[in-house]
Amino acid sequence: PLKHSKDSIGVHTAFLLQMVQASAPLPEATPSPNAQGDAGVQLGPTAPCAQSYDGSKVVVREIVKNLLIKMAATQEREDQTNFRRMLLELWDDLLLCLSRPEWPGAELLTMQLLHQLSKDYLPKEEGAK
Repeated sequence: PLKHSKDSIGVHTAFLLQMVQASAPLPEATPSPNAQGDAGVQLGPTAPCAQSYDGSKVVVREIVKNLLIKMAATQEREDQTNFRRMLLELWDDLLLCLSRPEWPGAELLTMQLLHQLSKDYLPKEEGAK
């Protein structure tokens, strides 16, 4: 398997992040008059910021859910090591991307992966709901 450098991410991670980022809606252009009275075009929010990531959150939940289902399905098969290696490379790539502005979807994907892994694989406390 090819290893990528510490300054770049794998093609699978880039593809997943592109899917997440492409699912976020762009703000609509709205006409607004400028100082000379001409109608200019200004980008403005059409929905509250909290709702603007709803589409991305759905995509991220599905990606993480399917990755973990695949991981659980390979538990007893020989391709488990390949899948685990891919998941670890994804994790390393996401951590690398967290501080990079060109990958804004990395935070959302990392948080959902952490949430789902802790929910599914950490032992439950007796008093927890």
